[in-house]
Amino acid sequence: MTAFTPPRIRWSAVALTMALLLTIACFAGCQTQVPPPVNAGEVAFDGGVQNAGIVAFNDTGAIITPAKRNYYNSLIAIYGDAKWTKGGLPIFAEPLKRDTGISPSGENYHIDFASLSKLTLMHQWFKAGRTPQ
Repeated sequence: MTAFTPPRIRWSAVALTMALLLTIACFAGCQTQVPPPVNAGEVAFDGGVQNAGIVAFNDTGAIITPAKRNYYNSLIAIYGDAKWTKGGLPIFAEPLKRDTGISPSGENYHIDFASLSKLTLMHQWFKAGRTPQ
């Protein structure tokens, strides 16, 4: 009587084997898709021109486009009065205000080097997803 196996056990064994084979087949062909690396040497476009909003540099700073000025002011709205400290000192000596370090220059704007440095720092925070405290 030990040679006879009830049909329920046989079908459950077949179902378990099929589920196992199906699982192996599904995962055998799967690979993690990795996007190609971003070329960090590429400059962003601003108004159809590949200059990232910085038109030119001079002895006192840079000439930036109106779009770059707007971006700078939007970052000031987010990070201008952040209370982070670096080495026990405030990141910004005083809260930044709209158009800090910016003056008109024809149809563009001039930004001094100190403000350009702050723009770069706030841009890095923004890209990293850092939120103000």
